[in-house]
Formats: sequence, structure tokens, C-alpha cells
Amino acid sequence: MDYVSLVKNLASAPLETSCVEFKGNKNDPEMIGRTASALSNSSLLEGRKEAYMVWGIDDSTHDIVGTTFDPRSQKKGNEDLINWLRQNLSDNFELSFAAVSIDGKNVVVMSVSPPIGSPAAFHKIPYIRIESHVKPLSSNKRIEADVWEKLDQTSLELRPIARGLTAHEVLDVIDCEAFVKGIGVPRPMHTSSAMDLLCSNRVLSKQPDGRYDISFFGALLFSKDLDRFDPLMRKTVRIVQYEGKDRGTIKRQIERRSGYGICFEEVLSDISLMIPATQHIDESGRMVSQTAFPMDAIREILANALIHQDLSDASSYVSVELFDDRIEFTNPGSMLIDPKRLIDSPPMSRNQYLPSMMRRMGLCEEMGSGWDRIIKLCESRNLPAPRVSTYPSSTRVTAFSRIDFPLLSREDRQWACYMHACYMHANGGRMTNPSLRARFGLDSRSAVAISRLLKSCCDKGLIKVFDPDVNHRNQSYVPFWA
Repeated sequence: MDYVSLVKNLASAPLETSCVEFKGNKNDPEMIGRTASALSNSSLLEGRKEAYMVWGIDDSTHDIVGTTFDPRSQKKGNEDLINWLRQNLSDNFELSFAAVSIDGKNVVVMSVSPPIGSPAAFHKIPYIRIESHVKPLSSNKRIEADVWEKLDQTSLELRPIARGLTAHEVLDVIDCEAFVKGIGVPRPMHTSSAMDLLCSNRVLSKQPDGRYDISFFGALLFSKDLDRFDPLMRKTVRIVQYEGKDRGTIKRQIERRSGYGICFEEVLSDISLMIPATQHIDESGRMVSQTAFPMDAIREILANALIHQDLSDASSYVSVELFDDRIEFTNPGSMLIDPKRLIDSPPMSRNQYLPSMMRRMGLCEEMGSGWDRIIKLCESRNLPAPRVSTYPSSTRVTAFSRIDFPLLSREDRQWACYMHACYMHANGGRMTNPSLRARFGLDSRSAVAISRLLKSCCDKGLIKVFDPDVNHRNQSYVPFWA
């Protein structure tokens, strides 16, 4: 992990959050234990992969001031601090320390993961961060109930979906070949070795009688047929192609019924065959085909729809709907973050094991840069920015084919402008009139139209001028939150 970038990103936030705590040199072991428990439980509530306590950052100014704290040499009595913490913290979450030097100043980062099964506890007491204070979880019954509700959702992935199966029965419904190929390990020579491998990756759990239970997420990824498991019957991926630009006439339907780890590439292939394509001769003189939508962006959006869905919603499925001018990806579950913060927000997911395994298989990433790539790919083709629509129980992402700038709606122009500002800022740059013209594939003759667009986005509060003292011709822009 790039801890330098992580620390700078955490320090740049205007305030501490429930998942981030800053310290100077304070290193009381009891305080560290209580805070570790609180941060872990808070990360569960916020849907974050990790929470952090950072020594060496001033908690009021967020300046990097450095620290003398060294967790490797710190003691609690006669015992090493880290060993003492692990003995007194519950074993249902992960804790690690890392030291890094930034501008010659020592900084220490403690990372904690969300708990599994029950709240993270210190001395058998769970804690939570309420505003900037660490308190026993039991002191706030509403928050305590929210934590347990989140734990129920998290544990769903590991909940047995089929119990008491023999090894032969497991291999009848779970595609072990797809599993070992997906994670890139040698094919087990014996059935017992295959079972051990599946158990070590939580696809299975072995029971005292020698039989096996299949986990929910294991079946969802590696089932040969999702219909074999009643709770997964509506977790299939459905692809529908329509005639024209509305849902009046269905041209083609495909439903992929195998687990996501098996059918993911097949779904992408189905989509690519339905997307219009054009052919042209490249610089080397070869004839190449280009789809109306960049397939790498489609891959990212599809992966997001699968891994961020609400698995507890057994009545809805992930759908991909293709029209002449757009593709709509819909998944059960409302978004966990504001769509306006897709590019800069840390990665968040209501699921833990599903995205982790899909990342290991190379089907997705968990670094939070997926939307950066989606926007980059769409801008490279001068395509509209994908539109994100949120509903109480579902999320829809719409990717558009090429629409000339004069035909874009006012809302889509402003959204594309805002996402361009976010992308430029996230990658160390700033949006300008020329960069936005290039994003839309326009030349200098459109400078006035782009100036009007920039002004409308400023008036709407989506972007702001970076330096008001710079003359109008040379002004640059950043997102409203920068």
C-alpha cells in the first residue's frame, strides 16, 4: 500500500470522521485498544474496507507534524504493545501498524478492518465513535442496532446456503475447475485437496462429521447453476437488447445462470456482440473494429453492478439493457455514497468477500479507481459521462454512445463538465476551457459555448474557479468539494 499517499489524502480532509482518528504522540495502550474497537465498528457502519488511526498529524490543523510513537518498541507492562492488543481485542477483525516517513517526519498508521459476525470488542466491550468521542457501543441503542443489522448483512456472504454435502455432492454443483483457474493456482490432484482449497477460501466450511457447507458468496461465484440454490434463483445476470431507443420491442434476451466467477467473461462477450461496431484502418494499415462503447468501461460498470448489489434482496437481479443509443446497468441496492463523490471517495461496499474474490480473479479492483478509468475511457472517445441514477432499492448506471455536443441535454453537458473536473483534480490537474473542449472533441471555435457551460456549472455549485485573481482567459476550475 502507498502509505504516503494514504496519509496525505486522510490529512487533506477538513475534519476527522468516524473512521479516521489523528494523534500526535499519545500512545496509551488502553486508549489504542478502545479506539481500535471503535474504528472497526465504525468502518462497518460506513461500509468502508478499513479505518485508520494516524500518529503524527495534528488533530486540529491536520498538519503533518511527526511522532515519536513506535508501536514495535512500545510496551504494556512487560509485554509488547502489539501482542498485548491482539490478546485483548476480539479476533474477528484485522489490525496492523505501518511506519512511514513524510517530508522527514515519522508517521505511524494503524489500520483496522470491519468486524465479522459480532461487534469488534476490547476487553470484551464493543466501542463506537460518536462524533469525535469513543464510547461503549451499548451507550447508544440505535447505533448498536444499526451495527448488528450491518453484521447480519456482512455475515450473509458466509452464511451456509447448502448444508451437509459430501465432496462428490459439492463438486456436482460447484465448478472447482473455474475456481482454481480464476485464482491462478495449480489444479488439485485429489478431491480432498480440492475441498481443502475451497475451505481455505471460505467457499466451503467443513463440519465435524466430515461433510461440507457451501457459503452464500461461494455459490454465487462458482455455482454451475444458480437455480440449484433457492435464494440465488433471481441473482442471475439478465441481458436484454431492444429495438430502437425504448422498451417497446425486445430483440434478444440472454440469462446467464452460472455463478459470476464463471459467467462474467461470457456476459461481456454477449454485450460486445450486441453493441454496434464500426471498422476503420489504423496507422499500420490494419482493419480494426471499434464498438460504440469502450468495452473496458463496460467491464468496470458491470463489475460494480455485481459486487455492490444488495445481496439480501432476493427479489431482484442484475440487468443489462441495450438500446440503440445507450446501455443501462441496474442492480439491487441503493448507492452508499453520493454520486457526485464517485471519483474522490474511498472505496465502499456493502459486501466484503464477493469483491475480494472477484479482485483475486482479476474481474474487478478494490482500489476505488474504477470510476477514474470509466471517465477516462469515455472522454477518450468524446462520449457523454455515464449517468448515475439512485432509487430507494436500486442503482442504475447509463452509458451513452456518441452524442454530438449540440445535441446533448443541458444536464448531461453539466454532468460531463463536473466529472471532467473531478477526473482532472484526482489526477493532479485542473479543468480549463481548452481541456473541456478537448473532452467534447471541440476546437477553439467553441470556446464561447464552453465558457457558458463553465459558468452554468459554477452557478449550479458543481465547480468553482481555482484562482479568482487569474484573468478570465486563463482561469482553471476544480470540483466544488476541492
